[in-house]
Order: sequence, then structure tokens, then C-alpha cells
Amino acid sequence: MVSVNATPALPNPISFGLTRVLLFIAGYVALALIGQGLAHTPGRFAPVLLPGGLYLAMLLSSDRRDWLRWAALAFVLEALVEIGLYHEDAIAALIDALGHTLGLLAAAHLVRVWRGLPYQLSTLPDVMAFSCAAAVSPLAGIALDLMFSSVSGRDITGTHWLIYWTGNAAGVLVVTPLILTLSKQLPACRGLPATRWLEGAVLALMLVVMLHFIFSNRLPTVFLTLPLILWAAARFGMPGMALVMAIFMVIIISYSARGLGPYAVSPLRSTLLAQSFLALAAISALSLAAIIDQYQAAQRALRQARDELEQRVAQRTAALSASEQRLRESNARFDVARAAAKMIILDWDVNSDTLTFSDDPTWLRGAMPASGKYPLFKDQVHAEDRTRFLVIRSMALDTLQ
Repeated sequence: MVSVNATPALPNPISFGLTRVLLFIAGYVALALIGQGLAHTPGRFAPVLLPGGLYLAMLLSSDRRDWLRWAALAFVLEALVEIGLYHEDAIAALIDALGHTLGLLAAAHLVRVWRGLPYQLSTLPDVMAFSCAAAVSPLAGIALDLMFSSVSGRDITGTHWLIYWTGNAAGVLVVTPLILTLSKQLPACRGLPATRWLEGAVLALMLVVMLHFIFSNRLPTVFLTLPLILWAAARFGMPGMALVMAIFMVIIISYSARGLGPYAVSPLRSTLLAQSFLALAAISALSLAAIIDQYQAAQRALRQARDELEQRVAQRTAALSASEQRLRESNARFDVARAAAKMIILDWDVNSDTLTFSDDPTWLRGAMPASGKYPLFKDQVHAEDRTRFLVIRSMALDTLQ
């Protein structure tokens, strides 16, 4: 589990290379075996179709130019799984593999159109788009299987299609977020403190113990896990929530398939109820994690903006203090120069038409007249020029020219 404070960089699309192909094959087979391990009747039926989640994660993480290669590889692997693990005949296996592959290819296309690639499972619209695509993906397999069953004369009940639908969607909703989030957050895990790892281990242990207690005693109290879900969402974000849903999947599906827990009715109904709960719980949990992630991202952005503003204010305050210091020094030098040159600064208040001197002007203008003030400029203008002077002065004051 990784900290929600880590902000991973936008990942580059993965390529269709030999190493990734081998890892994909190994992961596909491993997930198929895990699905069989959770089955009520191993070798005949898988309550959740987990390999499809890996296939969709690869599509959402790769360039569109490689999609057909991944689709061809997934088609071959799915056909082999159908024959080797589910004991389907060759024709039925090929039909199922084709529907499975095309359905998830269509789901990836929908996500690309709605949210773009490389796909980031980080916001509520991302989760909603992914959830809709996961719900739509089984339709291609169901349509092809319906056509094949009508041609071959196989009698398949509606419950079979419903279980296939919910099992496929539940597997995608659990496995794809787990692969996407952990692969993108993996570099950030190296910098986590030991206390965060210990907190994650305690959370996982408490969740396993609580789910075991609930399903071992058939108690309809799955809602008691809500505080742990909130804990995971608040402290570990989307990666932590994906791991929590993986734990939910293992315990809920395996216990329900063996007649344990609040969903244990008949084998088919137990599977359907467990799948439906898992799919709805995954959508709700991922949505909750996305909302909390967005809120925390907004808080981090707000703190960053505040810190930047404080830094700018400090920089401008320092610059202003430096400018004021330079101004004081400049004024001091000017005062020395003015005193040495015997200069007087004269301020003219236009409104009152009065003069103010910076120093004693007697050495410059003589003794103060009996009226208590020196004559103004207008009074010193020659009488013949005074009218013209006042007109020009008035124009200058009005036009500032």
C-alpha cells in the first residue's frame, strides 16, 4: 500500500516486448488458476473471471498500435484456459475466447474515448467510465455464445448468462484497478516509512479477521467492514482500496462458493449474490477512493499555492526592504550633496499657492518680509506679463502640459 501523498508522473505507454509478453502469459495463467481455486467445483466453473482484468489493464496501459497483438495473445491464452481448465470442446472454447477478447477490447476502446490514454484511475469520472466499460464488456461474449448455442442446440439457462456477466465484470473491477494502481505507484513504495507498512499490514489483518468472522458465522453484517474501507481510502488511496477489494474478492467468493457466509443459499444463487455484491462493492469503493483522492489532491494544491504565495510575499517584502534601504542611503547622500552645494528644495502647493522651503532661505532670498512670507512667483512677474503668465499657468494646471 502506498501513501496518497505520492503523486506519480504520467506513465508512458508500455510496449509489446518479449519480457512483457512472458509476464502477461504467466499472469494470465496464474489468475486463471486462482479463479479455479475459488470455484465451488474446480475444473468446471470459475465464479470470477480474473484473467480478463489483466488483459484490460494491459490494453489501457499500452499504445493503441499494440492492441491487436495483445488481443491475439489473450485470445490464444483464453482458448487454452477454456480447454485446459474448464474442459470445453474446441469450438465452444474458441467462441468463448473470441467473445471474451472482443468484449474487453471494446471496453478498452470506450475508456479511451471517454477518458483518454494512458488511462489514469484517479478521479470519479475515471471510475465511472471504467465501471460502465466493465459492465458492457461481457455482452460480446454473451451475444456470441447465444448465437453458438442456438446453432449447436445447447440448452443454456438465463442464470448462466447472468453469472457469466457478473463474474466477468467483478473480475475486471477487482483485478484491473489493482494492476493499474500498483504498477504506477510501485516506485513510490520504496520511500515509505516502516510505520506506513506496519499500518497497512494491521489494516489487512483486521479486514481478513473481520470477514472471516462474518462469513464463518453467516452473519449479514458485511457493513461492519465500512470503517476499514474508509481507513484504507483515507490513508492509502486508490492502491490501498484496490488491495482491500482483492481481499474482499478472495474471502467472499471462496466462502460463498463453499456454502458459507450470508450469501450461501444454493450454489448458483450463492455465486450470483457474491458476484453482484463484489461488483457493486468494487464500484462504490473505487468511487469513494477517487473522491477522497481528489479532495486530498485539492488540499495539497491549496497548501502548495499558499506556500508559494507566502514565499512570494517574503521575497517581495525583502525586495521592498532592500529598496527602502537603498532609498534611505540615496537620500542621505543627496542631503550631503545638497548641504555642500547650498541647495534649497522648494515645494509649491498649487491649491493654496504657497511655498515651503527645505532649509532657511534667508541666505538665498534675504530677510523675511514684514508680511511673514516671501512673495510668490506670480507676484514677482512683471505687471505687463502677469496676465499672460496666469493664463498659461492655468492652462498648464488644467492640461498637465
